[in-house]
Amino acid sequence: MGVRGWAIEAVLFLFFGLGLLGPAAQPMTGKAIITGTVRDESGRPIEGAVVKWGLAASFLGKIEFSKPIKTDEKGRYRIEVPQTNGRPIKVVVESPGMITESFETPQTVKAGQVIERDFTLKPAPIISGRAKGTKGSKRLLIVIEGEGVYGRIWCPINPDGGYRFTLSNLYWREGRRGRICKVTGRAEGYEPVTVENVRLALGEEAVVDFEFKERSAKVSGVAIDMTSGSPVGGVKLLLAEPVHSPDIDPQALTLPDGSFVFEDVPSGSYTRIYSGSPEWKVAYAIIPPGNAERQEEGGLALSVGSGEEIKGLKVMLVPSIRISGRIFDPDGRPLINAGVKVDFSGNIPPLTGLVVEIPQMFGRTGCDGTLLPLYTDGEGRYEFISPRPFLKLESIAIEFGGKKVTKRLSLKPGDVLERCDFSLGARAIVRGRVLGEGGRPIANEELEIGYEYSGKRGSGRIRTDEEGCFEYRHVKGEPLRWLTVMRGDLSASYLIDAEPGEVRTGIVFNLTREMREAEGFVRGFFKAIETAANTKNVNVLRDFVIAEEFERSVEEMKRSFEEIERMEIEVIGVEITKPGDEEIKFKAEVIWKVRRKGRGKDESREIEEGRLVKEGGRWKIKPGR
Repeated sequence: MGVRGWAIEAVLFLFFGLGLLGPAAQPMTGKAIITGTVRDESGRPIEGAVVKWGLAASFLGKIEFSKPIKTDEKGRYRIEVPQTNGRPIKVVVESPGMITESFETPQTVKAGQVIERDFTLKPAPIISGRAKGTKGSKRLLIVIEGEGVYGRIWCPINPDGGYRFTLSNLYWREGRRGRICKVTGRAEGYEPVTVENVRLALGEEAVVDFEFKERSAKVSGVAIDMTSGSPVGGVKLLLAEPVHSPDIDPQALTLPDGSFVFEDVPSGSYTRIYSGSPEWKVAYAIIPPGNAERQEEGGLALSVGSGEEIKGLKVMLVPSIRISGRIFDPDGRPLINAGVKVDFSGNIPPLTGLVVEIPQMFGRTGCDGTLLPLYTDGEGRYEFISPRPFLKLESIAIEFGGKKVTKRLSLKPGDVLERCDFSLGARAIVRGRVLGEGGRPIANEELEIGYEYSGKRGSGRIRTDEEGCFEYRHVKGEPLRWLTVMRGDLSASYLIDAEPGEVRTGIVFNLTREMREAEGFVRGFFKAIETAANTKNVNVLRDFVIAEEFERSVEEMKRSFEEIERMEIEVIGVEITKPGDEEIKFKAEVIWKVRRKGRGKDESREIEEGRLVKEGGRWKIKPGR
């Protein structure tokens, strides 16, 4: 049940329904050096090994590698790479007959830095045999799976159907020199063939023959823009099984009337249909009832039998949203070759029981908080293409150095937003007014303030004008969570929740004794919950809760508190508002630290809301929001 568990549910839910940057980034010029020696397993240097490097790619992107160099007679190599600021550099080493090795640099590489990295290459396994029945196919996709070994390799087929290939691009975990694998052969136009219990060993040759049969299944349908209902032409669609390759997945190009036909489809269960055209995303596909197969993990797959002809597949498409711009450091300089994280939120179509574009990647109703890598180029530019079929994109955030800058948007499918720049030196701004007793403005005064952001707290001063208005400019590049205005023994707090660059206006701080009293009551209420949980004495809550509500929940509270060994509650801030003469509302941000019997310690940070009423001259918690 989360940190609060039964105890807090009993107290809170029953009562009121609670149901990019650290140090400044520097502009980057100059080069760094990566150097080392390439050897074989016996320690002998390898002359002529190929070394290349590339900057890590953004999500859904590909690495563009440099022009390769070769090691000298001593196996030494030396490459120059640019500075990076959070964008790793991938170095790849290849040599004939050897398994390719690679490594990534630390995320930040400085000018003049020298990185030493040696490589030891292992002899690659060899696979050979015959691809029978392929009738002139020129290449074969071999998929190798086993404990500690994995690879997907294209190899040429000779005119007589024979093949022989050195498995250089193979993942081989350190340890055993031989492993038992499952090998699957796939040729265009033919059903896949799997051979079990194949032994692969370093430097040895394994013979695997494949007996292929032609495939003849067809899948046809229509592609429709779900935002307009119009057919969509010129889009490449692909069908994919759980283990697939875009190079061999069945493909179809939609015609101007939206119709398409997948020819020569292998039999199997297809869990994805996706777009090979970046300007379109697949929202979902409606499967003909006779070909819908329920999956164990939920959802449906498209079931295709050998030689079957399936008609009526309806694919709903949504135009992609594109955003581009530049990212600047706190001093206004471009953040080049930088690795940031991108987060986003919005509305996407419901996905239940459908074949979807990227299943389970970001949740079913929007972004689930997954942060994706996004890298700037040598001028600090970035480009973002929505990875999901958003019907509305509501925000995009850039995270760098533990800090986050968010822009709130309202983009619809097909929108292109350029010059969406992020400044990591931007400030959150609050413009508001301070009122005292009787609603009179506190004019022309210097007042103390306190603020909370990123788990840290600070203080400062503001000055009001003749109408009690003020402007507060927050710490550069930091979000602003809470702002408190103080005058003598009076204060008022507000949950601002503003990102750098955002402006909050129209906020009124009421420094009245009634508001101060209500804030103190709320803080006392949470302190009483802590005391009740630790002493197992629910009566300490009696003065805070309406009598009949308290009496109805006593037994449940007692049972709940028995589960807790220790509870600590920290109230970060309390916002008090008075929408009418008879009601006061509160919003409190609370850190709950709970240790339960046999379950260890848990912690969460929550926003709790409720209402207060006066009963017998004292404040009481009222049920409901």
